[in-house]
Amino acid sequence: MKILALACVISTIIICPNSEARSMQTQRQEILRNVEVNGEKQARLVGLLNIDFPKKTISLSIVNDICGQYADLPAGTIRCMAMAMPVEIINVPLSSVKNDGCGSFVYQGRQNDMPLDGSLKEITFVDNSSRTCESMNENVIESILVLDAKVTSPRPRSETVYHITK
Repeated sequence: MKILALACVISTIIICPNSEARSMQTQRQEILRNVEVNGEKQARLVGLLNIDFPKKTISLSIVNDICGQYADLPAGTIRCMAMAMPVEIINVPLSSVKNDGCGSFVYQGRQNDMPLDGSLKEITFVDNSSRTCESMNENVIESILVLDAKVTSPRPRSETVYHITK
């Protein structure tokens, strides 16, 4: 019996050497409905976030949801049939996943193509859904998922900052 238990433990370690106890998920997808662009609230924009853990990428699609396809409307609400049109699509490598000590997870991605006359793209996604610490700032608990994305282009010098919450 002891040999069988030891064999199970060893096979688990060999098969899943880098697995974490926290999650066995391969992707994380979120629909974030409150979008601000450069500090201004945008009524019809929606952020669609996808974190692909095996590929180590973070993707953010900002879409113009003119018919409310992603809106939290009651069942039976009549909507028009137009698809949400992409406004901006940002894909960056997942560079770090950190736990802040209070149960919040911070996912960061960055791609710097500025030396090649490209753009600097950064995404920071904070998941406070498993937060355990009390906070003086009530928004930390209220805005369960927070996403900041920034696209900076060298020519012309411009920067678009998206701040998105659920």
